[in-house]
Amino acid sequence: MSIRSSSGNSVYKMNLNEYMVTLDKPLGIRFALSLDGKIFVHALKKGGNADRSRIIMVGDTLKKASDSSSSSSTTDSLIPINDFGDTM
Repeated sequence: MSIRSSSGNSVYKMNLNEYMVTLDKPLGIRFALSLDGKIFVHALKKGGNADRSRIIMVGDTLKKASDSSSSSSTTDSLIPINDFGDTM
């Protein structure tokens, strides 16, 4: 999907299968490990920060993570999560 800005020439490409979300703690997410080693959202606490974001859904896969309390909050500080071993 491409979106053209109102200024005319700029085109933004969106991958609708991936998104970035910033949440306050506590997240209100219970993660689980799939048989293939991927980390996914197993449950959301009703009324929790993740649930209220209306973006995260049960079954979503965690691809990257960062700690917002770190000195840099840019996408450069995101850590790729390929399987469970990457989270340790």
